Amino acid sequence: ASYETEKASVARSIASLLEEFRKMAQGPVAPAEVQEQIDAWRNRFVFQFTDDFDSVERLMEQELDDRPYDYDRRLLDAVQKVTAADVERVAKLYLKPESLSICVFGMLTDEDRKTLGEKFKLTVLPKSEVFRGGYDDAEAPKDEVPEGQGAAGKDVDKEAA
Repeated sequence: ASYETEKASVARSIASLLEEFRKMAQGPVAPAEVQEQIDAWRNRFVFQFTDDFDSVERLMEQELDDRPYDYDRRLLDAVQKVTAADVERVAKLYLKPESLSICVFGMLTDEDRKTLGEKFKLTVLPKSEVFRGGYDDAEAPKDEVPEGQGAAGKDVDKEAA
């Protein structure tokens, strides 16, 4: 699962998400909720075919993935047949809230650190460990320049320095 939230409500939103996972894994799932999600999925699904480019792109992806020509129709039919019992069975089998890894991107408030630290093993990674390089990073970060080279990657004369 992924979602975005306001900075001020990170801990609260994580707690809400975990509570929903626990409910799904432990208790009955309401048929109305399942139908609501199927309807929402179907309504998003149809917008994948709104123009020729998107339709051709999907057909090409299916060809590359060696899927049958009628894959989208089969997928739609399969999703529409999902029942509350199916969701309960799969949730109990695979949904393990105690084994989740949660990644938060952005700055945590002191209150979030305190709240999350009470409930979870909290590891805060510096940005430099999470994001290394990239397409728009033309040169190595200054703290990772190999010894004997200047910031621009040119050899440095140790005698002159």
